[in-house]
Amino acid sequence: MSEETKEKAGEETQEKLDKLIERAEELLAALKLVSEDLKQLSDSLKPYVQQAAPPAAVPQAAQPAPPAAAQPAAQALTVESVQQSFPEDLRNLLNFQEQDEFIVIKPKGFLGSENFARTAEIVKKLGGDYISAKKDSHFRLSKQR
Repeated sequence: MSEETKEKAGEETQEKLDKLIERAEELLAALKLVSEDLKQLSDSLKPYVQQAAPPAAVPQAAQPAPPAAAQPAAQALTVESVQQSFPEDLRNLLNFQEQDEFIVIKPKGFLGSENFARTAEIVKKLGGDYISAKKDSHFRLSKQR
């Protein structure tokens, strides 16, 4: 294979890679928009779901058990008590910060769908929410319960 042929093949490969990267970025932007729309839709539907099936109507067997380190309703949450609600493997993937009225939980890096779901489940059991804010997305728990 001549040097010119090798160079041409390398340029074609680079062009293909550039196009694939551009397409991946377009898809990522579209997925972000869909994700934000789904979050808004979910937030809009929550009041209706709560009205349609109040917690008392849910069979006892279907109710998730509270986490072992869940705090009594009268106590304020602390960073330490929230951290203890997470298994160690998950805790090591998260940053916990205390703010004026909230405990904020941010991932140290990409959690993946399984770890995100585990985190969201624990936060929800503790009475918190996921705040979708692009790069500043985080989980938030009110310190007062």
